[in-house]
Amino acid sequence: MKNQKITSAIIILMSVILLSAGVPAKKQKLHGVWRMVSGKTNGIENPPISVDRTWEFKADNTFEGKIFLPDGVRTYNKGVFMLPDDTTMVTVHSDILSGKLYPFSYKYNYHINNDTLHFYGFYLSQSKDNPRLLAPTYLDEIWVKVLPE
Repeated sequence: MKNQKITSAIIILMSVILLSAGVPAKKQKLHGVWRMVSGKTNGIENPPISVDRTWEFKADNTFEGKIFLPDGVRTYNKGVFMLPDDTTMVTVHSDILSGKLYPFSYKYNYHINNDTLHFYGFYLSQSKDNPRLLAPTYLDEIWVKVLPE
């Protein structure tokens, strides 16, 4: 657990340094707005209401996800991202209300083919059965670019 905290602190420090230095993320096909086409969580298809969303990746290393609900558009996640290589994304999410970065990060895989993004990997969250434990959740999502940066 102590190693995870140290690793998370290092990643957060790296993101703060990148943002404060004004170093933009590597310019590539990821930047822009993407609309979800399909998604699975732990191998189960997401319900249609949770698929109606977009994700914007900006050159300043920030991202914002929006979901389109019957009563309006809402931000469902935001934060900073890093691209250590052409197939790996590390994200540090921030609290929607306060904007403060969470003290941990997520590592995902992604592949872009033309205007299609395949995004997949695990994230950890509190177990419903025991809040002191972290449970892995596997995402496998397909997105299509709707607006370039």
